[in-house]
Amino acid sequence: MRLGRKIFNMTSKTTDSPAKVQPWTAGELHLHKQAVRRLETIFQAATALVSRKKSFTEEQLYNFMVQKMRTAQMTSVNNWAIVAYGKSAADPHYRFAPGKSRTIKPGHFLLLDIWGKINRPDAPYADITHMYFVGKRAPARFQKLWNDLRDARDKALNHLSQNATAHGAKLHALSSDHLDRCGYKNLFIHGLGHDLGHDHPHGPGINLSPRFRRSLERGRGYTIEPGIYKSGQFGLRSEINLFLDHHGRVQTTSTLQHGLQLIH
Repeated sequence: MRLGRKIFNMTSKTTDSPAKVQPWTAGELHLHKQAVRRLETIFQAATALVSRKKSFTEEQLYNFMVQKMRTAQMTSVNNWAIVAYGKSAADPHYRFAPGKSRTIKPGHFLLLDIWGKINRPDAPYADITHMYFVGKRAPARFQKLWNDLRDARDKALNHLSQNATAHGAKLHALSSDHLDRCGYKNLFIHGLGHDLGHDHPHGPGINLSPRFRRSLERGRGYTIEPGIYKSGQFGLRSEINLFLDHHGRVQTTSTLQHGLQLIH
């Protein structure tokens, strides 16, 4: 079983029907927001569990989160989630081998990425990544990594909020250039984001990557998700969801993670 795999090539590979590439209805937006709320509740439950257990594996946490999603009447594709601790997160496609996952313990990053939708055909996906440090206090270098990543995310978000006609390549460049200036050249190795589909978290429309020089379509949901990945050392990503309405206004539908969250 291939666990925890998510596709990051940001191409438009989807099974969404033509009807589903249209702007979202008010009902579809509501279903997306419901999915966001349920996923964020699962984040809270997962981190509380790690805090209580003190010694927990990636596989155990993954299984816990998937069960919570099923209990919440959600469905998903591509194995639901990525749970990556420490060096595991250096691979944005990380999947653990059953029975051989890392133990989550104090001293490193924990990346949790979950994607799912309300179990209805007309429901769009939510797709969110949060970053944590396991321990009572994150060392300065971990804190700097997080701060630089967060600022890269917010540069793209703020630009889109002020320029609704911005195209995907421009938004990607804003985040990528910021990370380059911070000393992470060539460590951001995937596209900045994607639109949200109904049959797959990656929708059939605009992607926020260097090749997509088209404005984002209004009336649809998107992710912004910059990352920093150092092979054999660490990985981190911050992924938010947003909705670009018919007037070009940006509404963040997921919680903006401002600080690196601690689990202890």
